[in-house]
Amino acid sequence: MRNTKEKIADAAIRLFAEKGFNGVTTKEISDAAGVSEVTLFRLYENKRNLYQCLIKENLHPYQIQRYLEEDVTYDLETDLRNMAGLMQSTLKKNLPFIKMIVKDHHANNEHKTALGYGFKKSLEAYFHEMHERGALREPPEYALKFYITNIAHAYYEIMFRPGVSFDPDYFNWLVKKVIDAIKRL
Repeated sequence: MRNTKEKIADAAIRLFAEKGFNGVTTKEISDAAGVSEVTLFRLYENKRNLYQCLIKENLHPYQIQRYLEEDVTYDLETDLRNMAGLMQSTLKKNLPFIKMIVKDHHANNEHKTALGYGFKKSLEAYFHEMHERGALREPPEYALKFYITNIAHAYYEIMFRPGVSFDPDYFNWLVKKVIDAIKRL
């Protein structure tokens, strides 16, 4: 049985993906979730806070940052595979919502700094630590750029190229090749 927050989140994600942030009211979200609008306000205060919570829970940079803060193993292959897996599951689960966020002016302005700074800084610190531990011989900046460029490219290609759909076999193959290459750095 889903709890109230899950019902609201599911309804809001679906409606935001369909109509964008400005095209949805809190009344529509609460009705779709089967809860009162007062309940939505009690849990999230307003639509903006709900939206921000959904972004933080459903975008891979935030999930990867949490992984690096809470679950990192410092085994290069395990960590890179787990981070790629977070990207993969996020994409599969939330593609319409993610596409809307990328297009949404509010999300781009509010989360650009957090996504760019926090996510990149966390990954950068991880690759520096792996370099210090001897898991990377070359400069950690190379590994960071190589990982982000290759994995993120597969992710963004699906989002922006019409007709391109998610291919888990290709993604898994790509992750393996990227990890193999980074391990040789």
